[in-house]
Amino acid sequence: HERRNQQFGRLAEAQKHVLDLNHWHEFLKCLSLAGFRSARMITSDNAVMLTYLIWLIGKVDFKLPSSRLREVIPQWWFMVHTTARYTGSTESIAEYDLNKIKAITPGDGEAFCETLIELIRENLTEDFWNITFPSRIDSASAKNPRLSAYWAALNILDAEVLFSNVKVGQLLDPAITPVRDMERHHLFPRSFLKSEGVSERYLRDQIANMAFVDWVENLEISESAPSVYWDQMTRGLSGEKLSRQMYWHALPENWEQMNYEDFLKVRRH
Repeated sequence: HERRNQQFGRLAEAQKHVLDLNHWHEFLKCLSLAGFRSARMITSDNAVMLTYLIWLIGKVDFKLPSSRLREVIPQWWFMVHTTARYTGSTESIAEYDLNKIKAITPGDGEAFCETLIELIRENLTEDFWNITFPSRIDSASAKNPRLSAYWAALNILDAEVLFSNVKVGQLLDPAITPVRDMERHHLFPRSFLKSEGVSERYLRDQIANMAFVDWVENLEISESAPSVYWDQMTRGLSGEKLSRQMYWHALPENWEQMNYEDFLKVRRH
């Protein structure tokens, strides 16, 4: 009976911290600092809950200031979400992470931060970026953790939409409803690909064929071959701005002249 009361007491104390709105909003700042500005970018609820748990351990058990957590937790979140760490064998992976944290000397907040950084480095390796990441964006899914990572990078870089001064972050801001012509579009338009014999929707709708593009009044151009519309759409852009936008939107030099499947491979990388 006494043990049961103790457990209920612990649960009540923990619940107080979990439901503290100040804690929750401080945690959400960490996701925002990682470039995640809206729920549409999140592909795993488990990743949110378990990262919040780790934030709470840092805050409550290790007494870390919010400013220090804002340095480490955004990196942790970016790693667990991008690698889909808590998708699949969630319980065993979460248990592994929590056991690593349990092994830390109580009160050693810096050791807590170092443990998270070490796990981040173990997972975001050169091989991950050069091999795993490109292979896992060989997909036509609109909900993809690797795609969210790329959008997050565009947010952090304060990148502009292609052919525009509008920022990608504005499109992903849940407070702003995107208008139709400021959404993602096919760089190689569907109708053009059909005319070239690319009949499979999976191939036409590849992540690597999509970009945040502002066509404005040039909707008829948006159905042309890239070799036709590219010159027309970039005519008014300075060399510096065009170079910057090609970098942000991962467009290789002379991409508009490339074979479609070659373009996909190069753009994924």
